[in-house]
Amino acid sequence: MSAWAKYHEALLKVHRNNGAPSSRAIRDAAPEATSHSTVNDVLRGKRLPSWRILKNVLDGIGAGPGAIAHMNELWQEAHLEVGGRLPAEDPPPIPTAPPPMRAWESAVLEELRAIRDLLEKITRSGYDI
Repeated sequence: MSAWAKYHEALLKVHRNNGAPSSRAIRDAAPEATSHSTVNDVLRGKRLPSWRILKNVLDGIGAGPGAIAHMNELWQEAHLEVGGRLPAEDPPPIPTAPPPMRAWESAVLEELRAIRDLLEKITRSGYDI
């Protein structure tokens, strides 16, 4: 199997494993502005994008750090196969784990979980909210 095929197959797997969101949903969730047609082109394998675009799409899909690191490796291999070298203008960054939660973020997350649990109890008890 070619590096390009491995890259594209892995991208589709990441997409499926994260609920197969639509191109528009990925665009809306992506941290950087990206058109849904660009997202669609990346997912359909019409072109091998820059790492910046691929990382943005992966973030929009909701891929975790491990999947992003794996996709970075496959992306590099595919670029080497297609172009013979990595593009100088877009060096692949070293993927890092997300920073640890700050204390206030952890407290907010605990409160949200408590609210969710309370709502579930109310719903199970037959009350309509």
